[in-house]
Amino acid sequence: MWIWNPAVNNYGVCNSFTGISTNGVTQYIAPMQGFFVQAASAGNLTMNNDLRVFEGASNWKSAKYDDKNISIRVISEAGNGSDEAIIGFGYSKNENGATKLFSRVPTAPSLYMISGSDNLSVCYFTDTSENPVVPVQFTSGATGNFTFTFNFDQFYFENVMLEDRKTKNFQNLNANTTYTFYSSKSDAANRFALHFGPAGNNSEFGFPAKVYTDGYQLIVDLTLVSHATETLGYDIMGRQLLLQRLEGETVHKLNVNTVPQVLVVSLRNVAGSLNQKVFWNGYR
Repeated sequence: MWIWNPAVNNYGVCNSFTGISTNGVTQYIAPMQGFFVQAASAGNLTMNNDLRVFEGASNWKSAKYDDKNISIRVISEAGNGSDEAIIGFGYSKNENGATKLFSRVPTAPSLYMISGSDNLSVCYFTDTSENPVVPVQFTSGATGNFTFTFNFDQFYFENVMLEDRKTKNFQNLNANTTYTFYSSKSDAANRFALHFGPAGNNSEFGFPAKVYTDGYQLIVDLTLVSHATETLGYDIMGRQLLLQRLEGETVHKLNVNTVPQVLVVSLRNVAGSLNQKVFWNGYR
């Protein structure tokens, strides 16, 4: 459910199943408030007077955080608004959380993640071991200064690093949860990434690629990899099923003509390598 929040010049979203919400939106809909709804499947949406609440109905702009979630909030120092994205961990599989509904104000900043062809305000992940790097997309709307604020439980997330690809800076978010930066309207959206691992250990930083499937295609996310990358795929018997050279800074969707099984995907270039197992559902 998406509701427009004029205080931040952005839509906030609330997922009724998980309770995760952004930009101050909750499950409570204020009187006379319009809203958008996205359903997981077709059906009827019905409401009656039993759904009404009176206590705290005016406090709809509140926030809810879980100890396995990371809230990323950005604010425009020029007063053009703010935005929020949520990365949730502890789920049984990686999956989309909530689609990003972009602001109707052209100068408002936007925060989101990418999964395949989808732009998301909320993403669900299994754990940081399987997802050591999470790219974060940002568009400024207008040139100026901005500040990130990160909210997370440091007991659960012992090591979180923010990478700024434009300035080549890494910041330890466990030591400082705010990051101020200058952004041009023309900056690439894939400027930032979160890294999970021991502070000062840059072994993951050299090859921040992601490999997964969307059900029918193999997705190789090289948005944070600047070099062309050789991509190989093998079955569990070691037979080679895939060999392609992929350009960096791009999300690639590959077809693999094989039956459902576990695949071993190997990525390598001059900067490093990555080997990952994925479950292939089958071919079209």
